[in-house]
Amino acid sequence: MAEYFVVLPQYKNYFIPGSKKHKGNKTPYIREDLSLAPSSEYYYPIGYVPKPNHEKEDLGYKIETDVGKIYNIKKHYRRYYRTGLEDSNDLKIKSPFYTAYLRRGKDKDSKDETAIFTALSEMNNKIIKSYDPKDDNKSFEEKEQIKQQKLRSKKMFGGLLQNQLGNIALPKNLMDRGFGKFKGVIRVCEKKKLDDFQRDIEKFKTKNEKIMAELKNVEKYEKLTKSILVNHEVIIRVYVLEIRDLPAKDLLSDSDPYIKIYFGEDKKIDEQKNHHNDEKNVKWFKYYDILSIFPGESTLRIEVWDYNPIFKDELIGSTSIDLEDRYFNNDWQQLKFKPIETRPLIHPDIAGQQGNILLWVEIFDKKDSINMTPWQISPEPPSKVELRLVIWETEEMRMMDVEDTSDIYVTAFIDKKLKQSTDVHYRCQTGNASFNWRIVMQIDVPRVNNKLTLHCYDKDIFSKDDFISGAEIDLSDIIKIPKDLDVPITFNKEYVDSVSPEEKTKYEGIEFLTEPEDAENNKFWVQCYHKNAKSGRILCSFEILPMWKAELSKVGLGRKDPNVNPYLPPPVGRFQWTLNPFKLLNQCVGPRFRKKLYCGILACCLVIYLIFLIPYIIYHLSGQIVNPFNW
Repeated sequence: MAEYFVVLPQYKNYFIPGSKKHKGNKTPYIREDLSLAPSSEYYYPIGYVPKPNHEKEDLGYKIETDVGKIYNIKKHYRRYYRTGLEDSNDLKIKSPFYTAYLRRGKDKDSKDETAIFTALSEMNNKIIKSYDPKDDNKSFEEKEQIKQQKLRSKKMFGGLLQNQLGNIALPKNLMDRGFGKFKGVIRVCEKKKLDDFQRDIEKFKTKNEKIMAELKNVEKYEKLTKSILVNHEVIIRVYVLEIRDLPAKDLLSDSDPYIKIYFGEDKKIDEQKNHHNDEKNVKWFKYYDILSIFPGESTLRIEVWDYNPIFKDELIGSTSIDLEDRYFNNDWQQLKFKPIETRPLIHPDIAGQQGNILLWVEIFDKKDSINMTPWQISPEPPSKVELRLVIWETEEMRMMDVEDTSDIYVTAFIDKKLKQSTDVHYRCQTGNASFNWRIVMQIDVPRVNNKLTLHCYDKDIFSKDDFISGAEIDLSDIIKIPKDLDVPITFNKEYVDSVSPEEKTKYEGIEFLTEPEDAENNKFWVQCYHKNAKSGRILCSFEILPMWKAELSKVGLGRKDPNVNPYLPPPVGRFQWTLNPFKLLNQCVGPRFRKKLYCGILACCLVIYLIFLIPYIIYHLSGQIVNPFNW
């Protein structure tokens, strides 16, 4: 399984969807095939694929067969565990040593010093492998699980249990009285029986592989005892990837974390100057080399601190690893590529986990350091692309003012801090506002949010602008083309028709104009919504360019010069000032409001007419009553 701890990206020939440039010669780009990438649940992506020079060798895709030799690998996927390696059931990286804390006074061992030799006479202590008929139907994994449960049930040091990491979980009052710890390899046996046993091993080695699999610890012991008698000058390389879920140590913001690395009692690394401000999840992506000698001091301790510019910095939590337990562990040494582990951060005075840290550790002899090239773990450096969005017009937007009109404008943003707006189409009476307005945004990539948001508003003078409707366009796929391949891309019907079905689902609310209306098929209607109900559409078009291309072909904002690619004509149907009161009235109010207004004027005229007519009618009627025959 260890050979799959590192997986390299797979590359493919890639043709830009909808690109007319490649219709004739079909020149391919080299790009990672993400459909072949391993599952993110088990593998962590590290590094990045640089912009290619159309040569596959430039991307780096080879690992030398010798352990540790890597050549030109810019990105890889590494096996990822959500626990420490010692707690992983798959790896079973346990300490090869017997470890005990040294104490004095009342905590001494009261057993007879000769008890260990007395134990040699007991038959149970001479059994290397016992046979239980009830185990016949159990798998090897089930047997191992039963064995581990039996081991965990054994108590030592007066009821104190040894934990999975090979360290003794002592109560704090006993830890305070501790005087270091003992670590060693102990084996007591009768020499004659040991010699007989080793001869049996040699005899069965070629005959029964299952027996050897059960007795493999004997060979590990022989290798271990020889190794610990020799000083090994080693380099410890610690790769720190992320620090996650840190508690907030500041009153009104998240913590300002940085790390310190200790080896034994010596502080090797202090990253206070490189602290991150107000982050509880930190992308660290650095490695550190520490020189040491094994056997010797072996505890690697990584502390995470909260930086305070005025008061004393505060410890958030720490994690410790006994590196001798790994260096002298044959199972760990057999892992050609070391996996990523997630280690909890513990504070001595606070209950519970204080976040966690993602890292992996490599240990190699100093004499081999020339071949141990560090892995490329730096995240992709930030770069910029330029989004050129044209808002052409709107359709069927709601009328928000009482006079049955709206003063419509459109805003566009990916980052709210960099929001841009069109000019205002005043007194729009049909919801079909005209803009022909160019919005130019420089976008930092890579980024988490890649959604282009369009909002349509009604401009008000004495109150807050009214929201009419809005829409979102997912740019997460198309923005990768200028970012990864360093070439411009235009969003058009040819692009949408040639992408994968999964990507097409992101553009379901988009309808392109047909050829008579738009010969290049670049303009499209995007459906807008208000409270999950359809509410008008916006006609727009956009392209995304790498910065080198944007600098070569600059364009103006709005309709300013240089007004090219494409040329934006003045908008139509806008409000025009006039001295004609009837024409001015027709532009200021909507048709339905005009109808109501005209009906109101007629009603008023009728009332006024009646007011003047009624006295005459009364006079005429009274004359007819008093003098009906005109005498």
